[in-house]
Formats: sequence, structure tokens, C-alpha cells
Amino acid sequence: MATDSSSELYDINFVFDAPAHLESQRVVLRPFIPNLYGRNFYEQVCLYPQVFHYLQFGPYSTYDDFAQDLLENRLRKDPAWLLFAVFDKTQPAAGVNSGEYPGALAGCVALVNSSVPKSASEVGCIIIFPPFQRTHVASNAIGLLLNFTLNTPDVQEGALGLRRVAWQANALNKASVGAAERMGYKREALMKWERVLPPRKEVIAGNGVAIRAGDAKPDHPGRNTVILGITREDWENGVREKVRELMDRDI
Repeated sequence: MATDSSSELYDINFVFDAPAHLESQRVVLRPFIPNLYGRNFYEQVCLYPQVFHYLQFGPYSTYDDFAQDLLENRLRKDPAWLLFAVFDKTQPAAGVNSGEYPGALAGCVALVNSSVPKSASEVGCIIIFPPFQRTHVASNAIGLLLNFTLNTPDVQEGALGLRRVAWQANALNKASVGAAERMGYKREALMKWERVLPPRKEVIAGNGVAIRAGDAKPDHPGRNTVILGITREDWENGVREKVRELMDRDI
């Protein structure tokens, strides 16, 4: 696992050119460098294990497990993923290395399933710590990623100009589906049994359907997934303005 604290030395390993940061008036996103943000993030997320309810991974019992399973194996090794640390500029920074933070560490968000051939990406792995929920943080963090992925470089320097940005949510996670629709996403499909979950996720995140006899994964619940998307046409015909208004308005 790369351990350099410098973003110039850490191997981000993303299929597109990774931005050094994305910034709005109140929120900053930076690529998640473990030595800069990992331990502070882990200490915060341990206070709120419920943030992992609808995710396929976590919660974690040690920092090493968190760093190896999530930051290294799931994220850095997969060039389709780029995890960002989310900072709230309206709140003071705290914790180890916080002198290098542009504000309070408020969570993380990622670009996932990114593809150059498909000219597409997806917003995912959204973890906003409860003290920052129902504020400007989530809308600004998601909005920054939508602008970065869907704007063309002539509109925003360094933007990717992709044709589609998806969102996938557990069908039981009404808050996630609602957040996507609020940001201008359109619901496209419900995919049943789309995902196999770890055994510990059955009560909260499983689809509630009994596993049949002889199933290849008898101890693993299934997940139904809602697929949503924003296309370049959506973005250029009102969604960009909707996102801008949300980012400016939310408090």
C-alpha cells in the first residue's frame, strides 16, 4: 500500500486525469490520501457506524482493516474509482494533519465505475458524517463531481465532458434515491437481485426475499438496486442550472 503523505507521490491510479481539488464557496474535495486523511476519517466514521448500513463494506473494527479493505483493495487498486475527502470550509479543521485541511473533514464521496471507452462515470461511496447531513455539504460535494464529469473543458477547465453519470442505490435506501432525484437524476430501472451482500447486511440492506435451497451463496442476502442517471442532454437542458441553484441555496 502506498504510504507517501504527498499527493504528488501517492499513486491515485484513476482512468482519467485526477484533479488536485474541486471547490465551491463552501466545500472542497481532494483526492483521498490515506496518510493525510485516513486516521481522522476512521476516527470519525467509528462514531457513526450507521453510515455503512447500505454499503457493501464496513463497518471496520481496526484502522488497518479499513485502510487495506476500503482504501487499498476496493479503491486504489481499481482505476475506475477515485475517492475524495470532503471538507466543509464553513467549519474549523481538527485532528491530526488538520493544519493542512481547508476546513472540517465532513466525509467522503467517489467517482466509481468510470470508463474512458464508455465516456461515463458514477457518483458513489457517499459517506457524510451525521453532523454535516442536511446541510450544504452533500449537495455541494455531489454538485462538484457532476460539474467536473459532465461539463466540457471549454466550460470548466479540466472537466471531463462525459456523456453519462450514473447513481446506484439500494432500493430500500429511500434517502439515497431521493438525494439523487433532488440533484436532477432520472430513475431508469429497478434491477432485482443485482448484488450479493455480506451475511451481516441481511437485516438492514437485504431485499427480504428468502434464499432458495441450493443457492450458490446461501448465507448472503440479495440486493435490489435502483439505477438512475444524468446524461449530457439532461445536463445541458436544465440539470446544470438546477445543481447550481442547489449548491448556492443549501445551508
